[in-house]
Amino acid sequence: MADNKTSAAPAARRRLFYFLKLAIGLAIVAFLFYKYDLAKVATAMLQLGPKAMFWIWFYTLLGLWFHAWMLQGALRPLHMRFTTWRLFVIHLQIRFYALFLPGAANVVIKWQKLATPGAQPAQALAVIAFTRVAHTLAVLLLAVTGMAMDGVFPWPSVQWLTTGLLFLTAACMALSTSQRLGARLDRMADSILRRMPGPQSLRDKLNKIWAAFRGFRGMHLHQIGSIIVLTVVGQAFQTLGQIEIAHAVGADVSFWTQLWIRGVVLVCSTLPVTLSGLGLREASMVGLLTYYGISPEIALAYSLGWFALTVLLGLLGGVLEAKEHFLPAKQMVPQKHATEE
Repeated sequence: MADNKTSAAPAARRRLFYFLKLAIGLAIVAFLFYKYDLAKVATAMLQLGPKAMFWIWFYTLLGLWFHAWMLQGALRPLHMRFTTWRLFVIHLQIRFYALFLPGAANVVIKWQKLATPGAQPAQALAVIAFTRVAHTLAVLLLAVTGMAMDGVFPWPSVQWLTTGLLFLTAACMALSTSQRLGARLDRMADSILRRMPGPQSLRDKLNKIWAAFRGFRGMHLHQIGSIIVLTVVGQAFQTLGQIEIAHAVGADVSFWTQLWIRGVVLVCSTLPVTLSGLGLREASMVGLLTYYGISPEIALAYSLGWFALTVLLGLLGGVLEAKEHFLPAKQMVPQKHATEE
């Protein structure tokens, strides 16, 4: 009986935090709806016509395709083979779960989808961490470029901080792929794991994950460069999709301005304060765009259009997830390299 109570307590806390985050996000949105003229917001959103919707979906899906292509390249050094289409579908399915699950749960779902077919859990976790660094590098690179090209960017200190984070992320990418520093990193990791308290089984699992990271060492420069370029291009196409939303609702911002605004909004949305960034995204968008003379109603309409796109992408991923469960493909197991034993 005591064990049941002990196991039920963490679940109850998770549900409490879930509803608390949802309540905070809804409270922020309700405040924005109360403060600004909803009639103007609705009028702006009704400007999203068929032509704008076509280009929004075209650019966004093309960006996701480039991300799938990048993930395919990151899987290759660890001898994991997926088709680009399969990875594209996984990206959409994760967006479905992101609609109602916290960020950590989405990482677990991505790990499960990458690890299960080939029974390679450590390799899948290593790829997720490596590609997260690549995505962060791409977002920061585009944000710094936008800040530099935007002639009226108001906060130089933010630009220097973002540039510092960019170099730090680039250093992490270089360390994870460096053959020269690999032996030294191995000794450091071995020393940390030997001194780490806890069961031996946990240390064994961490050793397997670290061993999987060694697969990225010795990657050729063109392989690393292609991963970075594909990630940057994918992020840039998604930015173009969001610019189409902005222009359709009347928020006339330049491509360079949108580059850094998107990066800031993405960072704000990942803060573990609300569910899936609800409310934080809208508040940060209104605060940033009003500096450029855009009315709060137009900025709110833009943010809601962005949110609607997120929901529609998630619903598309839900359809693909349901199809996978009820109409499974005959063969979905990725193939390893022929040279691997």
